[in-house]
Amino acid sequence: MRGDSTGSDPRLGEVERVALRLFAELGYDAVSVQMIADAAGETPHEVRALGGKPGIYRSVIEDFNQSRNRLLEKIASAREEGGGDLRRDLEQIMEYHIDHPDVLALLQHRGLRDAADLPEVEDRWNEFINRIAAVVGPEVALQPGYQLLMNSVIWCVQGFLFGGVLTRDGARLRPDDPKARRIFREQIRQLYDLIFETGLLTDSR
Repeated sequence: MRGDSTGSDPRLGEVERVALRLFAELGYDAVSVQMIADAAGETPHEVRALGGKPGIYRSVIEDFNQSRNRLLEKIASAREEGGGDLRRDLEQIMEYHIDHPDVLALLQHRGLRDAADLPEVEDRWNEFINRIAAVVGPEVALQPGYQLLMNSVIWCVQGFLFGGVLTRDGARLRPDDPKARRIFREQIRQLYDLIFETGLLTDSR
């Protein structure tokens, strides 16, 4: 993810991508420098020179946060110019997270005390939630329906990415199945309909 950053070592981007996949599949604690090196085609010495396991983990999280923040800046700019739409804005944020399941898997692992010596990950997550509230403004964020929607979507996205969806006939579809994504999006739209059309949440600007 960081391979295109100005002045950064071009190898870091590939090492990050490999490490992220390993962290997502196995958890931070179960991954070794040797595993990262073998998967990335580097030596353990080279991986340590790029920050080692904790440094690469932090880089993955930081790149993800910078990318999310750029999305929020775009949304905030549109809202300031009067072109934003609360429902569309929140849907954009949701879609972004659906498209980054590996990073969300890191948070899932942390629920099992993974990478407990790196507490700043939760701090970064909380910062982002607070930034969303700042972008939509207190007129929206202080409505009871806002917290209901945010919590519901977080639960739904996590459940979808790590459990898939059930069809009418009881089959479970994986989250990378196009049909599963279509079903999930349709049902999330219904959730938005319920919250917005009943007036539980309004774009009060």
